Amino acid sequence: MIRILTLAFLFTLVFDATAQVKIMGKVYDISDKELLPGVTVKEVNTNNGTNTNLEGEFTLEVEGLPTILEFSFIGMVTKKLTIENSDELTVEMVADCYKDSFDHQLIGFNLNSGIINNPYGGQLLLTFPAFLRSTTFKTGIGYQTNFDDNENLTAHFTIDHIVFKCDYELDINFNYQQINIGDQLNFISRAVETHFVIDKYYAKINYIKIIAGANNFEYRNSQNQDFKTVFAPIIGVGFIIGEWTRLHLDAKVSPNKNNTIYDLLLRRNFRFINANVHFQKMRNYTEISLGIGTKIGYRFRNR
Repeated sequence: MIRILTLAFLFTLVFDATAQVKIMGKVYDISDKELLPGVTVKEVNTNNGTNTNLEGEFTLEVEGLPTILEFSFIGMVTKKLTIENSDELTVEMVADCYKDSFDHQLIGFNLNSGIINNPYGGQLLLTFPAFLRSTTFKTGIGYQTNFDDNENLTAHFTIDHIVFKCDYELDINFNYQQINIGDQLNFISRAVETHFVIDKYYAKINYIKIIAGANNFEYRNSQNQDFKTVFAPIIGVGFIIGEWTRLHLDAKVSPNKNNTIYDLLLRRNFRFINANVHFQKMRNYTEISLGIGTKIGYRFRNR
């Protein structure tokens, strides 16, 4: 009887020893291929774990395969891998991203002055609360005039941060503009644009914005003419120039053989105020507007 128990005990020890599986590997930072020391390696749903050494290497014994290992490190996206064999692992980790937007729930007021046609005017801006994490609605209306025959009415509605990632984001803008210059020019524009921002740092350019869309506009050069309707694409680019100056530059063109539209906006946001210079040209109309304004936040009362 004692001999049988002894054999059973030895069999159990041998079984436990053979059931242990040793998993080895190395953990890298995918951005620079540097080995990562101090990464926590844990077998999921157990207390079994270890850390990578100074060379980014680890060894972990598990009860059996398959199993799931979790790799975690401060500043990196936690990664889970299903392990089905004992081959040496090469694990690549990606830097985590913490990106927030602070451009929602704001009311803005701008004073605008056109140098050529409409010296007096202003703009009202409104940004709604964020939803779906960072997506928000923005809208605004502006008006400039010379208190005589000239006027420039603008309005926009934006779905902002439809896509909002560390390295890129996507917005959609709907724009309306109506220009009257005496009895010489009447112009109405209805446009939709997508703004795709690649948030990278190249030299002194902080990011690159790619603008694409379509413009449906009507114009006539005198009151005696009928409106001509034109459909044209919109293409453009945007930059933030300079690490200290942080000037925002958006340049757009809506090309067509009869009435190409050029639009250039240069703006700078300061702590309490923002300033801009807006250049616009189409056939017989050219305007350069200077603007200055501010934005204030608002909050809804909790219910």
